[in-house]
Amino acid sequence: MHAVSLYADDLLIYIKNPATDTYNIAHMLSNFHKASGLRVNWQKSCMYPLLPLTPEFPILVSGTPLLWQAHTFRYLGINIYHASQDLLDSKLTRAVAALRKQVKFWLTLPLSVVGRIALSKMVMLPRLLYYLTNLPLILPASFFRTLHTLLTQLVWDTGRRRLALKKL
Repeated sequence: MHAVSLYADDLLIYIKNPATDTYNIAHMLSNFHKASGLRVNWQKSCMYPLLPLTPEFPILVSGTPLLWQAHTFRYLGINIYHASQDLLDSKLTRAVAALRKQVKFWLTLPLSVVGRIALSKMVMLPRLLYYLTNLPLILPASFFRTLHTLLTQLVWDTGRRRLALKKL
């Protein structure tokens, strides 16, 4: 049995028996190219094991045009790792650090509270939502506390809070 994930023109295929199914999938994609005129970019296509495999496995699938990736692969602009902590460290930690720098810059601008809220809705949150919706992660509570602190700092600057964040 196969499971397929589609996002725009990107495709993930999950297979249970890679030693036999890999060749069949490559053959099927080749036939799809012949029938539709669309082609697979084999230079960007790769195989990535979710579970530990035997050392001879890469030799078993060497007859396919797929690249073998043992440590990481890129999907939707994000590097996917075996350990979710690596993914968290590589992407979300950097994204939060970049947002911290931007919040410091935005605080120097003469913006109203409404303008700061608009900045958080149009710039700050969409960046994080991309990662949060596309990554299979369980995030620690400290991550959300950090976001809360950044959002509060951006909206109210150093002034007194005039409205509860829940009401915003």
